[in-house]
Amino acid sequence: MHLVMVKMNSFKLPYRVIALSETPVSAARQNRSMDGKNTSAGPEQQDVVMPAAEAASLRKELARLQEREKELQIRLDEVSNAKNSEQGRLRVAVATLDKATQLFNEQCHNYHHLIEMDVVKLAMEIAKRVVQREAKVSTDIILYTVRELLKRAENATTVQAKCHPEDIVTLESDNNFNAWRAKNSKKLSLEAESTISRGGCILETDLGIFDGQLESQLAEIEMNIFDQTATTEGNNQ
Repeated sequence: MHLVMVKMNSFKLPYRVIALSETPVSAARQNRSMDGKNTSAGPEQQDVVMPAAEAASLRKELARLQEREKELQIRLDEVSNAKNSEQGRLRVAVATLDKATQLFNEQCHNYHHLIEMDVVKLAMEIAKRVVQREAKVSTDIILYTVRELLKRAENATTVQAKCHPEDIVTLESDNNFNAWRAKNSKKLSLEAESTISRGGCILETDLGIFDGQLESQLAEIEMNIFDQTATTEGNNQ
């Protein structure tokens, strides 16, 4: 049985291995290997005697570990590629979700705006019916309407008030209105007009026409509400 010296470079060990082998090794080299005085080895490299079978086993184990390292590296690359792919899909999903959220908010905003408009229209329709009903049973509405119109036309020299026939009766029986009319008898005349709804009045003067019909007043209020809503929406954008 002879000794053979094997250098384990793969493990990067600070020594060399001398294994039993059938290949002869000179006695001088064996002596240097055995007593650790090998002058060719570096100061941090020593010779170790190891059976050939054990050295072969180590080489086999090293090859297995290197193969395992390659497999792990391939697996690591696969995991890294899968991670990058998932991150890409995640970014796309997040962008899609952001866009959907923005669209949803816009739709909610438009829906709320439409609801507000519908609520205003419904409220105005209810108000119109309430006022029209009250105008038929209360004399206060026509008296208030005419009084406010006369204030707007106070600088006019001629005034003709057109009202519903039943409201003409109400005006002519009101003491306050008759007192004002007596002072301005040359200025005001009354005319019955059945097309004008109860509680409404139209003044025709030399300064122009003043529309005091309830429908016109409610329409003006509704328009003002819509204009204010549109202005508010514009400021919020």
